[in-house]
Amino acid sequence: MKEKLQEYALIAEIISGIAIVISLVFVGIQIQQGTEETAINTSAIRTSAYQDLTGQMLDIYSGITTSPQLAELFYKAHCGQALSPVEEVQMRTYGIQTTRHGDMAYQMYEQGLIN
Repeated sequence: MKEKLQEYALIAEIISGIAIVISLVFVGIQIQQGTEETAINTSAIRTSAYQDLTGQMLDIYSGITTSPQLAELFYKAHCGQALSPVEEVQMRTYGIQTTRHGDMAYQMYEQGLIN
């Protein structure tokens, strides 16, 4: 009877060892899949951030091509013509807007969202 119990104990030990190996393999596979999912999510976030940044940049610059008043303002400024006080405020505001956009792009770069 004691020998039978020892045999059962040995079989149970072998089965538990196999179960541990199988569970470790399963955990390894799950870690690998989690790492791949994280990489995919990071790539999606970077792509989204870059698309958003590009869209904002296009919005800023499209005003020059779609607004005759803004195009005229930029032409006058580019040629060194005198600007009215209102036009000077418009140019400063545009400059602040593009500077803020550049600052945001730099922050995104610093955070690793864009390269």
